[in-house]
Formats: sequence, structure tokens, C-alpha cells
Amino acid sequence: MPSRRRACFRVTPELRDTYKSYMSMTRRCSAKSGHAAKHYSERGVRVCAAWLGSFDQFVADVGPRPSREYSIDRFPDPTGNYEPGNCRWATMPEQQRNRRNCLKIAFCGEMMTASEIAEVTGLSRGVLFHRILKANGRTRKYYPRKPKSGSAQYASEIALTRDQSK
Repeated sequence: MPSRRRACFRVTPELRDTYKSYMSMTRRCSAKSGHAAKHYSERGVRVCAAWLGSFDQFVADVGPRPSREYSIDRFPDPTGNYEPGNCRWATMPEQQRNRRNCLKIAFCGEMMTASEIAEVTGLSRGVLFHRILKANGRTRKYYPRKPKSGSAQYASEIALTRDQSK
């Protein structure tokens, strides 16, 4: 009688963390109940068929995980599926700026988060939000009082908007 041994998939030590991220991604999207189901499978978030069938294809498309500080992120569309062109390896601060509920603000012709604007201008997020609320929805010019070292002092128009891709 042949043995009923399971086929074992071997992952090289360099790809072990990548494989763990890959398996976590597939579990989140196939969960039938619990926290993951609420935020992934019940919302229709899926892993593309090519990746479901092949870890090697996933690595070919996204590359190996750079370090343990990185995890898989759906970018540029945080509401989209896990598929080529919509995934990247990102740090936690990068992922926090790519959340579905993240407020985007038009700043210097670009849509940015308050944290990104605070880094550029040297203002704290609290001061930035205070000035936006004080503007009462109108576009106003703001002059940062303390620019970060190496950045020039400038005026920027800030308009409060919500990201329309939700």
C-alpha cells in the first residue's frame, strides 16, 4: 500500500518570510468568518488566480519581501484585489497612509495625507487640521512657520477633499 505522505513544498530560507506573507494574504481572502472575512472576503477582496496557484508567480510579480519591516499592501487601490499592478511591499507608515478611510488633501497640485503634508511643511498634524477646519472648507494660503531643515519656506494652497475612489 502506498504511503499517504503529503507533498511538501520547500521554501528557501531567503523566501521564508515572503511565503508567510503570501499564505497570510491567501488566508485573509478565503476566510469564511471572523475579522478577516469582514474586511476581505465579505467585501469581495480576492487574490488573482495566477497567484493562488503559484507562489513562484507571486514572487515573480511582486519580488521577495525586502525585510521583516515590510508587508504586502494593495496600492494604488486599497479597495482592489491582490493582483499584479496593485500590490507592493510597504512599511507600516506607508500602509497607514493607504487606508480606505484616509483623508486626502489637495496640496501643491497633489493628493496627500495630512502626515505627508506635515512632513513637507514642518507643521504638526494638529496645527494642520486646525488650519484646515478654520478655513471652513475654503481654499486658503498657508505659510509654514518652521520649515524642516533643508526645505524652503513657501506658500501652499490646501483644499479639503475626500478621495473619490472609495
